Amino acid sequence: MAYVQAVKDGQLVDTTASATSESTSKTKNGNTLGQQDFLELLVAEMQYQDPLEPQSNTDYIAQLATFTQVQDIEEMQGTVENMQGNNLIGKYVLLNVTSKATGNTNVIAGYVDYVTYENGKTYLSVNGGLYSLDDLDTVTTKEYQEAVVVVSQFSQMISALPETEDLALTDEEAVKEARTLYDGMTTTQKGYVSSEDVKKLEAAEARIKEIKSKE
Repeated sequence: MAYVQAVKDGQLVDTTASATSESTSKTKNGNTLGQQDFLELLVAEMQYQDPLEPQSNTDYIAQLATFTQVQDIEEMQGTVENMQGNNLIGKYVLLNVTSKATGNTNVIAGYVDYVTYENGKTYLSVNGGLYSLDDLDTVTTKEYQEAVVVVSQFSQMISALPETEDLALTDEEAVKEARTLYDGMTTTQKGYVSSEDVKKLEAAEARIKEIKSKE
């Protein structure tokens, strides 16, 4: 098949792979190659093709089918992203947000108040700020995040205690603080606590009681 240089408005059109890649990477703000533009290119190719080696209709149909398929996929991706954003309204989310100035990544936690769209991108309103949907890390609940914090604190307190046989009366206050924290947990929070941590706390309490009984 002969090589045909596309022409539009009397100018040669670059149809190389690099040019195509650059075109398809543009956002949908009027700069993207639209369906009408694509059809004009096909017409130009048909008008200026080599009459001795014309391009077959099958080739044109294949090009149009490919272009239409790409458009459909892009539109579907946009629709899915919009649906995902709308479904997050009222949800508690964790966002990993990287500062352009420092390069540091911070975790933003809060409820999604509303969703907005700009230049084909979806943004979530959280704690009064707008963040890209790309920053979304976790969809969770505030109750779960609170449980994670308190359970982690309890686990650290238990880990800081000496082994049961090495406990002394000087450790009594730390044991009491761990018990107070555990008893103050909700049933749901207690469900996330390691059974080993609970056993170690109970063993520590028994050891302190034993030491005091021998005084």
